[in-house]
Amino acid sequence: MYLFYRSAQLGSGDLREQLAWATRITEKVNQINETPVTLWSTAYSPAVNTLVWTTEIEHLATLESNFDKLLADAGYLDLVADAAKWATPQGVNDGVVQYLTQSDAVTPPAYSTVVVATLAPGSFTRGVEVGLELANRAQQATGIATQFAVGVTGVYGQVSWLAGYESIEQVERAQQALNADPSFAAYLDGEAKTCYLPGTATQTVYRRIA
Repeated sequence: MYLFYRSAQLGSGDLREQLAWATRITEKVNQINETPVTLWSTAYSPAVNTLVWTTEIEHLATLESNFDKLLADAGYLDLVADAAKWATPQGVNDGVVQYLTQSDAVTPPAYSTVVVATLAPGSFTRGVEVGLELANRAQQATGIATQFAVGVTGVYGQVSWLAGYESIEQVERAQQALNADPSFAAYLDGEAKTCYLPGTATQTVYRRIA
């Protein structure tokens, strides 16, 4: 299973107008796409006013089919053109990650956290093993399903841990539970410290908009 995401950091403008546009284009894409798309925004995290669209696919051929249909739809292209006035130097970025774990989630959560790190040279095999174990330990500590994924595009060797939450209160409880688990911290300090490049790990909170 793959996760495709498209992120766009919008420039200055009426936030109400921007969010209304983002909702409209999401609805348009979902009228055309074979797979449902969810709209998110960064919350309480760097890159303020960044919108992210995600969709899960079984095969990359589905992604190709989705894009072919979108590029052939005049209404979708008109909506894309409407956003040019909010363009920023960061532009629009696409990415694909491949899940190495599975989730039973049926509907998108209200919030999601994504931790990203980069595997150190010489530690790719071990780094993936440790990444899977970290996902398992995080899930045991918090009670929240945690997925581990490896990047298909973007920074080579980048990996990520993704978790979904029903509310911001659940996000807080999960973070507190993880911070209070000494075995998780010990594993990070021991097994994980040599597997990932120092200074590359980031954590972002996303809130679902549509």
